[in-house]
Amino acid sequence: MRFLKKSFLLLFLLSILFRLNSQEYNLNSPIDLPLNLSGTFGEFRSSHFHYGLDITTNKKSGYEVYSIESGSIIRIRVSTSGYGKAIYVDHLNGLTSVYAHLKEFSPKIQEYIKGQQYLRKSYNIQKFFNVGDLVIDKGELIGYSGNTGGSSGPHLHFEIRDTKSQNPLNPLSFEYEYEDTRRPIIRSLYVFDETDSFKKDNPKQYPIEKINDSIYKSKKVIYNNDIGIGVEVYDRQSGNNYNRNGIYEIRMYLDSILNFSYKMDNINISESIFRKVFYDYSLLKTRGVRVQKIYYPPNSKLSFLNHNTETGIFDSNDSIKKEVQIEVIDWNNNKSYLKFQIEGSLSNIKENPISGIEIVPDQEYKIKRNNVEVDFRRNSFFNKVALNIESNNDTLKVGKDIHPLRKSYNIKINKKIEDSIVRRQSYIGLINKNGKISYLNTSKNKNSFSVNSSILGSYILSRDSIRPEVKPLNFSLNEDVSKQKTIRLRIYDNISGIKSYEVLINNKWALFEYEPKSNLIFHTIKDGIIKNGENIIDIKVKDGVGNETKMNSKVYWSN
Repeated sequence: MRFLKKSFLLLFLLSILFRLNSQEYNLNSPIDLPLNLSGTFGEFRSSHFHYGLDITTNKKSGYEVYSIESGSIIRIRVSTSGYGKAIYVDHLNGLTSVYAHLKEFSPKIQEYIKGQQYLRKSYNIQKFFNVGDLVIDKGELIGYSGNTGGSSGPHLHFEIRDTKSQNPLNPLSFEYEYEDTRRPIIRSLYVFDETDSFKKDNPKQYPIEKINDSIYKSKKVIYNNDIGIGVEVYDRQSGNNYNRNGIYEIRMYLDSILNFSYKMDNINISESIFRKVFYDYSLLKTRGVRVQKIYYPPNSKLSFLNHNTETGIFDSNDSIKKEVQIEVIDWNNNKSYLKFQIEGSLSNIKENPISGIEIVPDQEYKIKRNNVEVDFRRNSFFNKVALNIESNNDTLKVGKDIHPLRKSYNIKINKKIEDSIVRRQSYIGLINKNGKISYLNTSKNKNSFSVNSSILGSYILSRDSIRPEVKPLNFSLNEDVSKQKTIRLRIYDNISGIKSYEVLINNKWALFEYEPKSNLIFHTIKDGIIKNGENIIDIKVKDGVGNETKMNSKVYWSN
């Protein structure tokens, strides 16, 4: 890595005006491994669409990761959640590449970031750079693949973004090749009620029959409300890759005429909230299945659907029978087909009874139940909903988690607790399906407790009076650690979770990396904090409500 010359900065600015076509890019691969994918562009994630590719790394960490093109590092982040250790690089061609969940950075970057962590006395850090501060060459090592942050297994998360907008682009658009000869799999057909009402019919599943390797069929769909079609689909790359990846393209034909389609070529980050209505939320929560809608969801904004002249929604007044064919296509143009008939009917229209409070998206609602207040902001929901809200002592039920929220809402439980320790240890928790209570970051005073939440469900005022657990893993009191490369401890709290930790070695702040998935913190001895002879270690760990555990130890080290 070297400092940019002024000419490099000038070239970068000029490139914004004269961008190349994707056919001219000739980018390097970010890793010296075949592109076996455990995640594809545009898939549903709990907090966003998937903005890149997940490249499997043989269930191991430590593979070298390279810059796909020359450029300038503009952002480095280290976090215990999200992307973990990540690097963002701006390139002269108007693209930005992102490399996430890294185990560690290349030696030069690692040395700089570690210096910043010691300066700020924090493992979590985010550093922005100006174009030209840190240059990276095409094919230069920038880090090693890992499993940091919100990753569920070792892999490289790789993105390509448009530098100007920072909106993600499908990396496969840049002539990255990977082997895939298998057709997508179609599991189910679903019909969604899209009438503008408070009470809608539940999504109806239609069984499908596989006719041959590529063709599926289903029975006729007869409908009497405005409806949309959805399919449960996934793609497997090969016989050795069992990951259920997302689909690149879907087309819907009516009587052989294209009616609606989409491709996952690019995503507008500002529109990611609408993933909750593009993939059906209720089926995901109640059955654990991901169903993609083949129509423009009402009250949403998804730019990658804007090319359609039709919404894809079937009008209840349309009683003409139609032949429907749905094509499901992966990136390598392997195709599967689902065929069925559809016909509207004006008969048997039923009015469903409405139970609960009727909520219209463009209005605010302040609802009181006994000692509880629930506040919904304007446009908290995507569509009209009817909610049953009940309160009993310190327990609150706010509907069922089948309606997606566009904005968070506030829950306030009014309860006076005089004892300051009990008040500090109290919090509002979400009651999960298994009855376990999940801690929520709670604002509190002497007379009330409040949280903001983005899901519906049941809540309770609970208490955590148990201190976090701290346990040395590879050392003990008065032990010689000269043969160790790291000092490792387990920190754990199964109620309100770990909020903070601090370790001093010889009264100096020591960097301990944190891996929440394994409840592990560890310090690298070569950092130079540990000295020859006796070393005193002081550890302090706090949980979400402020319960604190302190531990002191003493170890010896010699060159």
